[in-house]
Amino acid sequence: MLKAVPIREVMQTYEKMLQALRVKLSSHTINPLEFHRRLCGLEHSYELADQLHKHGFDELYVPEKEKVLTFRDGWLPLHGSDLLKYLRALRAAGVHRSHLQLAGYDYFPSPKIRIIEDGVYVEWPEGVYSGYTTAFLRLDDASLGERFTSDVEFSEVGQELLGRFRGRPRALLKTAYTVPVHDYLRVAGRVCGYALRIYGETGFPIQMLRPYIAAANPLYVLRVEWVDLLLAGKIGYPIGHLRPYDPRFGPILAPPGMAYDTPKFLELEDEELFKTLTAIASSATLIHRGEDGSELYLLDKPGSERALRRAFGRRSFEQLTNHLFPRLGTELYIESGDMAGLYDTDIPTPEYVATAFAARALHLKGEVLKTRMGGLPGTLLSLFSDKLTVSGRAVEYHIATAPKKIELNGDGTYYDWETGRGVAVY
Repeated sequence: MLKAVPIREVMQTYEKMLQALRVKLSSHTINPLEFHRRLCGLEHSYELADQLHKHGFDELYVPEKEKVLTFRDGWLPLHGSDLLKYLRALRAAGVHRSHLQLAGYDYFPSPKIRIIEDGVYVEWPEGVYSGYTTAFLRLDDASLGERFTSDVEFSEVGQELLGRFRGRPRALLKTAYTVPVHDYLRVAGRVCGYALRIYGETGFPIQMLRPYIAAANPLYVLRVEWVDLLLAGKIGYPIGHLRPYDPRFGPILAPPGMAYDTPKFLELEDEELFKTLTAIASSATLIHRGEDGSELYLLDKPGSERALRRAFGRRSFEQLTNHLFPRLGTELYIESGDMAGLYDTDIPTPEYVATAFAARALHLKGEVLKTRMGGLPGTLLSLFSDKLTVSGRAVEYHIATAPKKIELNGDGTYYDWETGRGVAVY
């Protein structure tokens, strides 16, 4: 069903096409913009073929004429070194940069594994011209690993859930499945851990799943690979794409919802926002004031609660300070100053990764802050943060907490049934 074409021969074809393209430009038979577009595409294809050859791939496999190609879908993880060689070649050719143009919020182009006759193949990468309708590279030492979803039970969407929708969304969900949030988190941890390892060995990014979530059970798993985002948005928001890891499925949708009302101060801008932040700070205990005007306050006075209630709004204040903030940390702080400030955004240390993910699951900032000097709280977790302009001066603020350590289950996950937030640490 497949015939082998030497990659050297493929490169020679690209060279001839590039030469013919330049002749068209010199004879003024092609628009310069069209010339540039085709030139970039062909040069990228040539570079990819060259890198594949340098990484040990000698042949490209294409379907024979007038013969029907049949294959089975494969999946990741894939055992063997040839996949790593393939991804290193893609990285060296810059394919990951072109993939950024194709990626969506929930989707990143990843290797498409095909089982053809007795061999394991990977399709020519998406978004790069090959000159063929379909083209493959053979991974000689590859074998399929166990699916990350092998111990997860996907259920059909029940009548109770279907009853919440009408029209096209209902028709789409009739072909979809549901998965419990905790099962999703287990799969997300496996996928992200694998993708991180692949990136560490090849420098090439592949599909991940969001490792934190705040949504009611269950999640919706669509059977289709592509879906109208406007249609999907009537069901939920995308949090990942299962296709590379389980070819039975496509996008995963989480029902929309917030665990708290939006604080009133987030609707303010610049001068008005600065006045509100100043009112909060004036009710708190000054911890440090830097020479550049940067300040850190501890919100520990009775007046601090009243100032926060006015800034947040009564309902939002009660939701956040009584239920959500205590799950993430202890004391509350407010830090403000120029763009230098007293703290730097830092990579979370292992004990605070789950806490940072949990904050992001709740649509909070979730950035870990590390102090620039001694004598201050060493690590803070930013809950709300923004940049504003006050009298022509750039100011950055953080409302933050001293983070708690969240204890994970044995499978590296955590799920809070009361708030609906969950994380997977890999």
